[in-house]
Amino acid sequence: EPVGEEGRGRKRGRGDELLEERERDLARRGLQQVATVDDKFVRRMLAALRKRADENTQARIKYADQPDQFMESELKLDEAIKDLQHLATSPEHYPSLIRHEGVPLLVSLLAHENTSVTRDCCLVLSELLDGDSVEDRLDEALELTESLVDNKLVGELEAVLRRCGNEAKDSEERECVFHTLTLLENMVDLKPEVAESVDDGAA
Repeated sequence: EPVGEEGRGRKRGRGDELLEERERDLARRGLQQVATVDDKFVRRMLAALRKRADENTQARIKYADQPDQFMESELKLDEAIKDLQHLATSPEHYPSLIRHEGVPLLVSLLAHENTSVTRDCCLVLSELLDGDSVEDRLDEALELTESLVDNKLVGELEAVLRRCGNEAKDSEERECVFHTLTLLENMVDLKPEVAESVDDGAA
């Protein structure tokens, strides 16, 4: 189930409360000084992300027919993904992201059933490769781009576009398409050959 709004006129549920709690927490954390980004930071963020992903997978299996029971784990997973945005300020540590197997982890989460999780993975990856973020670290950005290609990211992004782009009825799906296309554009800017591997029918 999407993390975002599910429609107007319905009763408030636990999902609404959890979403508000998460937004308040992120607002509080935004006022705090971000820890120094280094190899240890990257390892810690990835370990937290793996833990949240595993917990969410287990909750979805255990409570397959009770979305309210796995909503909290989904919100925590989404938060752990967004924590990686801090890396965009330190592209010199992209090799750590690659070395500690962060790339296949993020690529795998693009196939998550929750569109919000997919959207935020695309958002984080697009920010990591944003031209303004990497203009002074093109070698590291290219290394990350090549790792993403090697881990079959382009095929996953094509699947995202087919899944969200055919209808894109709600804001989350539209945002997902936008961030996916932005990510592809950033990758092509860094490695033009990426354009040749994109299925024309997917975009």
